[in-house]
Amino acid sequence: MRRKIINYSINMGIILAISILTFIYLLKDNAHEVIGEILSLNAFSITIIFAVVALSFLIEGLIIKIATVEYKKDFKIYDGVFVSSIRALFSAITPLKLGALGGQIYGYVKKEVSTKDAFSSTFKTSYAFRVNLLLISILVLIFTLTNDINVDILNYSFNARYIAVLGIVFNFVIFFLYPIVVFSKKLHNIFLKITSFFGFKFGRINCKKCYINESKDKLKTIQDNLIKFYKNTRESFSLILLYVFKSFFMGG
Repeated sequence: MRRKIINYSINMGIILAISILTFIYLLKDNAHEVIGEILSLNAFSITIIFAVVALSFLIEGLIIKIATVEYKKDFKIYDGVFVSSIRALFSAITPLKLGALGGQIYGYVKKEVSTKDAFSSTFKTSYAFRVNLLLISILVLIFTLTNDINVDILNYSFNARYIAVLGIVFNFVIFFLYPIVVFSKKLHNIFLKITSFFGFKFGRINCKKCYINESKDKLKTIQDNLIKFYKNTRESFSLILLYVFKSFFMGG
């Protein structure tokens, strides 16, 4: 246990150091203004900010723990916080946040969760987050029916009502279309035929049969995870509820 705490402290120290260096690099052109704004805050405001950030990571850690404990019984909240921190770091230092998934899987592996189980846990949290976005979009639409709120994006002003509608349509399509795609054998066969043909032709795949079998195994894992998500209502509801709370009261 002591060794785990030491390793955790070292890992978090490295993450903190890299985060600080990344923060300094990103603010190198506006450092004086940002520091001035920070110094203008009183001790109470700074304490509240740090408390909110800490609570946000704790909630994220709890979400990851709930999704992972099925695969690793001794997975703790602080393990979830570690995984969340790694994901946040990789998300911040890569273009378009493309490193977030890789960072999260890496964090899981460091906590002795197999890659397959890491993907399964990530699938559950990602799907729950998608449901959360759908619910948030619906609530925003209801609120904006009687309140005009404009949002500035890339120097253009948009009514929040239309953004909410787009969010509902997008997430609704994903939420209901995804199971159809996942369980459609006809679509799978078409996809595998096309990808195996071009992959073999351009030298990306050496064995068509091996590629098809591996793809089917991965698809079976996704199908199993989706079935579990719908069957294990207590776990799924807990994940969605935590995401809704985090989105509403902590801004994301």
